[in-house]
This record gives sequence, structure tokens and C-alpha cells, in this order.
Amino acid sequence: IPLLLLSLYAVVRLFFKKRLVFYLIVVCSFIMAGIMYKTMYDNPRYLLPLIPVLALLSAYTCKEFGLFFKEKKGRFAIYFCASLLIIYFVAIYSRYEILLFKPDTRIMAKNWIETNIPKESTIITDSDRLRLAGTPNSIAILEKIDKGALRGQDRVLFKKPDYAKYSFNTYPLFFLTGDNRRKLIESALSRKDPNTYIIIDNLILDRSYIDDLVSHGILIKNFWSNVTLHDRHDLFIGGEKTDTNLHLLELLYFVDYLGPNVSIYKLDSSKSALRIKYRDKI
Repeated sequence: IPLLLLSLYAVVRLFFKKRLVFYLIVVCSFIMAGIMYKTMYDNPRYLLPLIPVLALLSAYTCKEFGLFFKEKKGRFAIYFCASLLIIYFVAIYSRYEILLFKPDTRIMAKNWIETNIPKESTIITDSDRLRLAGTPNSIAILEKIDKGALRGQDRVLFKKPDYAKYSFNTYPLFFLTGDNRRKLIESALSRKDPNTYIIIDNLILDRSYIDDLVSHGILIKNFWSNVTLHDRHDLFIGGEKTDTNLHLLELLYFVDYLGPNVSIYKLDSSKSALRIKYRDKI
């Protein structure tokens, strides 16, 4: 945010003082934005090439501000702005440090699952970074459907199943798409395990492929970070979601934990299986 504000001020100053430089920056910005839009994935980290440009513009603003130091009123204004900036950073990083010492909601959910859900239960997960140890059977099914969906942990557990203290028949949907998701869900439900669970988090916006399952489930546990689905931002460790910096103070002081909202449902696998078969016939 500081770089952006300083850069905006620089652009306004250049418009009035150096019109040619202003037009050059505008043209280059549109060219860069067009290239990034056409070639790069919609992800905040791909905006990093803009940082050098913002840094140069911010340096120009600082140079302009330096002229104010010759006047007493100018020095007061700069000291005042610098103090506000320091207070802003202290407020952000002190609160963030407090939250870092608390467990992530996904860690809380994982610990609760390992303590309260029987081993080798059937668990369908739809979460980016909530990883549960799978059994060799469930890992083999995932490998058969899509080998690329296997994580390093899966490959280790497939060869050394005793490595994990708690293992479940896990069916992770996050790294699958389209028909492969349906196949994995059907494989999980075909076990007709009375201990069948589904775990979801609110980082997954499009969950149409799994809403049917959730509608047959009973909510048994929630782990809330206090971030609602409509207000979720990139506050989560490892997450990469939208406009965090514009809402840092709001988010940091209204959340209780880092991480998404995680919900755990218990399913009636037989009814869900019938529903999926009926949908396939339509």
C-alpha cells in the first residue's frame, strides 16, 4: 500500500510537471498489463514485475517530499506521515505475530480428526492444504484415476504405510478436475462405509460438484477463523487470494485464527451414491 500511494502521487505530479514522462508511463503500463493479462495466471504473485516500476515512482515522490524539508511546515508534515506509517506497520505485524503463535484452522481440524474419527474411516477432502495420511488402498485408487494428483506424502505412505500414526481412506478432490473428481467420489462411496466423512473449507468457491454430498451430510464440527465466505482474502498462510493488503487491519483484528473456515460432515454414503447414480442417468 505505501508504494502504491507514493506511486499514485508521483503519477499525478508527473501529469502536471512532466507530461511526456507521464504518457510514457501510461503506455508502458498498458502494454505490461496486456501482456500479464494474456500470458499469466490470475494470481497476485504475478504482479511482482510491477514492483520495480512502483519503487521508481515512489523514489520520485520521496525526492519531491525532500523539498519540503526546507520549510518548517513541510518537515512537520513528513514527520507526521512517517509516524502514521510506523503505527500502521506496528499494528499489522504485532497482531500478525500473535496469530502466528495460534494454530491454523486446518491444523486444528486435522488434530481433531485424528483424535475423534476412527482410523481407516472414509474421508473425502476438498481442501487445498489439509492433508491426511491415506491408506495404501485409497492411495492406489487415486493413483489409478490420476497419478499427477499424488503428493510426496502419498508416495511415501504407499511404500511404508506404518509410517503414519493415523491413517484414513482419504480421497482428496482438490488436485482433480471434472470426470476424475466424480470417479474418486464414486470410489469413496462404493465402500459404503458407515464412517464416511467429507471435509471442506471456504477457500473453494465453486463447489457445485460436491454440494450434493454435503446436502446428505450432518455437520459435526466447524473450525472457524471468523472470515466469512464473502470476505475471504489472502490472509491464510500459503494462500493466494485477492486483495489482502486493502483489508489487512480489518482482517487481522477480526479473525481468531489464520486459515479458512473448515467444516466436517458425516455422510450417509448409500444415499449419496444413489443420488450420484441418478444424476449420471439424467
